[in-house]
Amino acid sequence: WDAAAWGNVIIATNYLDAPLKSSTKGGALTSLGGTPPKARYIAVNQNFVMLADTDDSVSGIDDSGTYPDMVWWSGISNHESWAASVATQAGNVRLLDTPGPIVKLVAFRDKFVAFKANSIYVGEYIGPPLLFAWRLVSSRVGLSASEGVCELDSRLYFVHDSGFYEFD
Repeated sequence: WDAAAWGNVIIATNYLDAPLKSSTKGGALTSLGGTPPKARYIAVNQNFVMLADTDDSVSGIDDSGTYPDMVWWSGISNHESWAASVATQAGNVRLLDTPGPIVKLVAFRDKFVAFKANSIYVGEYIGPPLLFAWRLVSSRVGLSASEGVCELDSRLYFVHDSGFYEFD
């Protein structure tokens, strides 16, 4: 499971089921509206819910299937709007500059950071029509395990096969 808070709503994802939400303390989990794709990772930032390593084969949005290199974001200020559209600002993109699946997605400052095993991407909201600009910041160092990253003092610390790194 991976989870993130969007206001007073907790959204959880596990890749086997559609994302779930709870908006009450100790409340039951219910399906997140708007047919989001299944996803392994979730992060919330800048009024968006972002999912990574997605499976949209059963969402009704797209029948193309699993994309371990894809990030998919909700509509702006609407965690239950998932159909890609400039009007809602929901969308998705595959991060294809380097091979492999996304192994973690984190919200960092006013951006999102997507880690692959040997690369790092930074996604920044730029508004319509492109919505998010993703740039490759490392094609040699990434994250060796999905729980191998944490934020401390406005920096990300993470573990790669070649050592321990800091990203600011």
